[in-house]
Amino acid sequence: MIRSAWLALLVVVAPQLASSFEFRIETALTPRERSKADQILKEVSQALPTEMRKSLPQTFKIKFKNIPATKDRERLGVAEMFFNRIVLNEKFLSPTADSKLFNELNFKKALAHELAHFYDQANVAKPRLKPLVSYCEGRPSYEGQRPSELCEALKRKSKTISDDPEFKALAGWVDSASGTERVSSFTRRLPNPYAASAPHETFPVFFESYLFEPDFACRMPAVNAYFNDHFGVRNSANCDSQMSWYLPGEPKPYRTISRDRIWAIDYFWASEGAAGESRFGHSMLRLVVCAPDRTPGPDCYKDFNDHIILSFGASSENFDFGTVSGVTGKYPLNLHASTFHKIKRQYNHAELRDLYAVPLKLTEAQKSRMIDALYETHWTLNGQYYFMTRNCTSEISRVLLGTGLPLDLAFDLKSTIPSELFTKLLSSALIDRSVNSRSKLQKNALLYFSSSQKTVDLALSLVSMAAGAKVPTIDVYIKKVNDRAFDKLLAKTESNEKLLYAVYFLESIRRDRAMAAMAKELVEKEANVRQTMQEAVAVGAKGAFDLRFPGLFLTNARYGVPTNEEAYEVAGLVTSQIAKDKETHQALIGSAQAILSGVQQSFVDSAGRMDRVVKMIQSKSQSTVQ
Repeated sequence: MIRSAWLALLVVVAPQLASSFEFRIETALTPRERSKADQILKEVSQALPTEMRKSLPQTFKIKFKNIPATKDRERLGVAEMFFNRIVLNEKFLSPTADSKLFNELNFKKALAHELAHFYDQANVAKPRLKPLVSYCEGRPSYEGQRPSELCEALKRKSKTISDDPEFKALAGWVDSASGTERVSSFTRRLPNPYAASAPHETFPVFFESYLFEPDFACRMPAVNAYFNDHFGVRNSANCDSQMSWYLPGEPKPYRTISRDRIWAIDYFWASEGAAGESRFGHSMLRLVVCAPDRTPGPDCYKDFNDHIILSFGASSENFDFGTVSGVTGKYPLNLHASTFHKIKRQYNHAELRDLYAVPLKLTEAQKSRMIDALYETHWTLNGQYYFMTRNCTSEISRVLLGTGLPLDLAFDLKSTIPSELFTKLLSSALIDRSVNSRSKLQKNALLYFSSSQKTVDLALSLVSMAAGAKVPTIDVYIKKVNDRAFDKLLAKTESNEKLLYAVYFLESIRRDRAMAAMAKELVEKEANVRQTMQEAVAVGAKGAFDLRFPGLFLTNARYGVPTNEEAYEVAGLVTSQIAKDKETHQALIGSAQAILSGVQQSFVDSAGRMDRVVKMIQSKSQSTVQ
């Protein structure tokens, strides 16, 4: 191609901009190439936020050349920081066979991407950070003393978005004790996979889509809100307010709600358990969703049927978790959603643990940012779970950091231990004083849900009095109250209604335990069905593992949260897979039915006792009505 020498130095000035800067093209161009370059440079200049233009160098040298890199992203352009130069691929000016890669949209994005690298190094501290930066700069320093984590973060934040703790939290980069831990937690559904190649590439990739893709605000709403706040602009879109949450194991696993019906967000803590892995409790979040017929307000706390519990948890293909694998990040990490009643049943009844809901005192902007961040994470997070460093609590701390809280508060709340975060929250400015202690929470029936242990103890005391011998635990009750003892006990309930209900409660626990233990007993006691039952258990476990995370059914051809159409398509795929797994599982169970009767007898006996108790309760109820 012939190039005109007199065009070797072309200056393009961004028009009518009070704080303009200029692009100085250093490459000889033909008139046609110059016209195209003029157009793109002008459009990108006009698209840049005003605050960004103020912080960029006054003059940029633009050079076009062939860039024979092996990766598509690197072939587009390179920022040469020392020379204030941006090198772009010459194919943008005359695309041929690579027209799909070197189209006009990618031309604009490549230039915006490289400008973002320059901006990322500029001193662009947010106004709200300046008092804190001044405070840190004025702190006395002592030889050998490590600066506080907060001041170090503020120092980085005043210079670069890529090191901004709030942005990194939204983008999925996690700090470890030794610096930055390179984790592949947000590699799905990105505008460009290159965003996950390094922390300093995430901002430029997101920024180019922020400028030139109209639906970015809907695809990545939390990041969009961060950019709007940072640049002092409002880049929005007419996004659908409906959100689809996946609740595995429910008859209808997909629940669609309008985001404006989420009244509040609570930190939801399950108290310490007896097992080693639960000795510090478990961290969750509760979305206080209003019932369809209720006007959003404080009374939405009564709508337990509509509340959604979110939990960052590990998953295993065989329901078996090993300490070494947990410590070394061998289990996938996802953000799971469950119904309130399912979580209450699990912790209050099955594990006999208390549940505490701690309302977070958020501004509307912070609440909106947190809802968006959780929704994005629910559909895109597929990382690695580390029991000690990246777990249910560290991820909630990360979400809080990305919510726009004051950095000193966000850093005070950083934790990887559930009980520690619970304690920190209760003493923080993020919690109302009326509920800032366990005792205060325990007085509120909407925020505290006690375990069934007290009910168990009361029932056991009534049974002990009737039997004339102490029955100290539910395990002793199940072992000693056999058929004959049960008949005697049931006879005494004729004149003691409290005892009748105590027996009913204890028998319900016996039945639930018998049901849960049945498959295990079959495998242990019946050698000739062991393999079949093991296969059945494996199919069930594998099915649950494959269906743990709805994002696995989404294509990476698009990015961010799914549209309603995509979510609907995923719902169909999941439903189909559930039906297929259930059919396989039932076939395996059916093949062993001929020899199950003896092993199932304990469950059958338990169910029979339950029927007798229920009939007595119904009889008493009818006589009371008459």
